Amino acid sequence: MHMSQVFALHDHARKCHGMQAAMHDPVIAADGHTYERHAMEHWLLQHGTSPITRAQLSHLRLVPNIIVRSIVRTQQEG
Repeated sequence: MHMSQVFALHDHARKCHGMQAAMHDPVIAADGHTYERHAMEHWLLQHGTSPITRAQLSHLRLVPNIIVRSIVRTQQEG
């Protein structure tokens, strides 16, 4: 992995995909994208679709994105 890819991943980890809010509790939705839990829970209550594709999600479970959470915490400490 090139350093530019690492920096891009770090930047992605700091921002909520699609919503551009700082992440504190990143989760993965059924569309495979990472979102901030609170923002995504709010979105799902109103829409039940992917915020990115607007397609119906196969399920509404949100799974913690441990890798992104670790990156965010490392950046906050550093």
